[in-house]
Amino acid sequence: MRKDVTITICGKPRYDIDGESDNIELMTEGKLYKKNGKYYIIYKESSLTGLAGVTTTLKVEDSCVTLIRSGLMSTQMIFEEGKKHFGLYQTDEGTLTVSVSASRVKSRIGDN
Repeated sequence: MRKDVTITICGKPRYDIDGESDNIELMTEGKLYKKNGKYYIIYKESSLTGLAGVTTTLKVEDSCVTLIRSGLMSTQMIFEEGKKHFGLYQTDEGTLTVSVSASRVKSRIGDN
């Protein structure tokens, strides 16, 4: 199964340095496919996200989502309920080690 999809990504970062938090919403076109029981969502980042030239892949499993970025920058972040994962995050200034821990991972994805 492969299909063209419209992707809406919504997020609410915790808080910025001033203690404020803004909702983030991005709509873009991409691809959805299923392989070995896992769903993959692939889209190209734009200048709006500051990541032009980067392709983002989301691998969606039961209680785990892996974000993989490739192109002008490479990174992998694993969001798995109740677990902490470490990874590298590239920036223009250098590479940072980041840890990601998710208190809840929820997805509603299917062939339709």
